[in-house]
Amino acid sequence: MTSTTPIQEGQRRIIWVLGSDNKPQPRLVRLGITDGTATEVIEGDLKEGDIIIVGQNLPAEDRPQNNQQRPPGFGGMPGGGPRGPGGFGGGGGGGGGRR
Repeated sequence: MTSTTPIQEGQRRIIWVLGSDNKPQPRLVRLGITDGTATEVIEGDLKEGDIIIVGQNLPAEDRPQNNQQRPPGFGGMPGGGPRGPGGFGGGGGGGGGRR
């Protein structure tokens, strides 16, 4: 799956948690409902107080030049606007509709 894969209820995804050694550790979770900004985690190896990694800071010289070089889950969806990284592969802005 890539960061542009839409989140669907019941999907399993890997998220990253900051370990006691201050290094990222992968955790498998099952997702519940989402509104595109916040996503429910209904199952997985998480504990209260775990620090979930939702982005990364890189010096300008180390930044990728396009989204294809970013790790999965650290890029917005195409056409998502200026929202920035979106945690569980998220991002995505709202669209205007007709009235």
